[in-house]
Amino acid sequence: MDVTLKKRKPVVGITGPNRGGVIAWFFTQRAVRKAGGKPIRITPANPCSIDLLDALIVGGGADLDPTLYGKTKTDLFPDIKDEEKTVRGKLIFLVSLIFYPFLYLLRKAFSLKSATLIDKARDQLEYKLLDDAF
Repeated sequence: MDVTLKKRKPVVGITGPNRGGVIAWFFTQRAVRKAGGKPIRITPANPCSIDLLDALIVGGGADLDPTLYGKTKTDLFPDIKDEEKTVRGKLIFLVSLIFYPFLYLLRKAFSLKSATLIDKARDQLEYKLLDDAF
């Protein structure tokens, strides 16, 4: 048996913006750790070589601005006013800020091994919020 082949945790890169995104980072890195991985935070100011990663989670947001890559922005929802998009986006953020930790605590409280009902409820809420937002 080769002793040099030591089992190591897979390194998972998680993209995010330079500022903000702390809550998304916290829950994503927690999920990666729980799954047995080693999370690495990647931002435009703190890049990481792809050679160091076993997996990559692209969270979306300010770090994915097309102008960073020499492209132009396109408006996916031209019929919705910018103010409306901002208000709806903030509402989705606030609801998820409350809802996800609640689901986590629910799972812990009932020691659910298979949380399919909770997952279904979360998915339905996400779809509802996205449908209402756009």
